[in-house]
Amino acid sequence: MKGRSQRATLVASVVIAVAMLLTVSLRPREPVYQGRPLSFWLEGYRPPELGGPGQKNADEAIRQAGTNAIPTLLRMARAKDSTLTLKLIGLAQKQHFIKITYIPASVRNIQAVYGFRELAADAKEAVPTLVGMCDTSISRTPQETTLAALGYIGSAAKRAIPALLRCATNTNPMVRGNAIYALGQIQGEPQLVVPTLLVSLHDPDPGVRGDAAFSAGAFGARQAIPRLLELLHDQLEWTREQAAEALKKIDPQAAATARVK
Repeated sequence: MKGRSQRATLVASVVIAVAMLLTVSLRPREPVYQGRPLSFWLEGYRPPELGGPGQKNADEAIRQAGTNAIPTLLRMARAKDSTLTLKLIGLAQKQHFIKITYIPASVRNIQAVYGFRELAADAKEAVPTLVGMCDTSISRTPQETTLAALGYIGSAAKRAIPALLRCATNTNPMVRGNAIYALGQIQGEPQLVVPTLLVSLHDPDPGVRGDAAFSAGAFGARQAIPRLLELLHDQLEWTREQAAEALKKIDPQAAATARVK
């Protein structure tokens, strides 16, 4: 049984290695910085303890690529691991014959978000594709990261507001929260957005309440002041902090009366 298990693990490793080679060979050409493809530099957005070229180098690679980075970022934002892929990776990591370095799709999703953060408004041409991903994504992580990317693009992503409002009522709190937070970063269509924020300040999830407090502050929504005062005593520190910051933006006097520092 042990020998059979080892053979299965080795076969899985070979399959993964071949698949990775094929993926690299078939991948569209990427922008190159200092002789390395953009996806290499985006490894700089991994946690420092995992190694990589570092965030500063990743940021610089994005700046040098400019809008040419968008196709790579969109490909990474769409990345999704199948159940079979995850199973094969798990098997491959149990052996020591072939070194398998595999970057999970969830990590590539997050790297794409950081890339869009660096491009900011320069990534506006990606907005229609990102909006389509919001509406059609069947996997939670790509949807969450797509919403975050739209937020980083900022006011240049105003056409995404209807999709963000739809996501603001999603059953998943992470999706709702990312959509609500992005609305505050984009700051468009207040007549449509602010009523949603007022509802979201009462969301059952404390994190979403904090995101709504941030966005209420970004819009200067005075209608939110009574609820923001209540959220100064919320169970979640993040929400208390966002409520305090929002009050200082909207009504410094009310913030001072509530002894907000």
